[in-house]
Amino acid sequence: MIMEHIWIDIFLALFFTFVAVFYTLLILKKQNDNATIQCVHMGEKYSIHWINHVTFRIFRIAIWAYCVARLFIPSIDHYVQLMPPLDQPLIRAFGVFLMVTGFLLALVSNASLQRSWRSGIDRHAEIQLVTEGLYHLSRNPAYIGVGLAQLGFFIALPTAFTFICLLVGMIALSIQIKLEEKHLVSIFGNEYKDYMHKVPRII
Repeated sequence: MIMEHIWIDIFLALFFTFVAVFYTLLILKKQNDNATIQCVHMGEKYSIHWINHVTFRIFRIAIWAYCVARLFIPSIDHYVQLMPPLDQPLIRAFGVFLMVTGFLLALVSNASLQRSWRSGIDRHAEIQLVTEGLYHLSRNPAYIGVGLAQLGFFIALPTAFTFICLLVGMIALSIQIKLEEKHLVSIFGNEYKDYMHKVPRII
């Protein structure tokens, strides 16, 4: 079974490595282009925003480490409770499809924010309210993409560990969305409230 899925195992390790490197370089480039812009905002230490951000970061590191470790220690799956009913080539391939689709959706959504894009809530930045393109269909297309990728990860590698990652990820996204909505209402007031009435939070 391990040999049948080796390409997916390699893909998972490469995918999460690529995502980590890509966003690191993206943040460095944005900050290099404009030294006055800080792209990563974790919030006040021990606040809900900070805890949410740290939790998400820890799980991203754990996911990357797990996927890379599996290439060298295949037996690791015995310790994280692989789910045989879902461990089928076509099912796992569909998970890969969702991961790629979700990543591309998040990428396009973040790119459409242009200078307003941040990781976390920047309470001091002058940002514009983006309501066009994908944001005309959903208030959180980027987070839909992240959610799809997380669901895809569980399907591509169905274990108890990835299921926990899925639950934690979805909870973290839900918390982040509500925090950002509160922040945007405080900035844009009725303009954002009108936007909330016209466009769904998800779909």
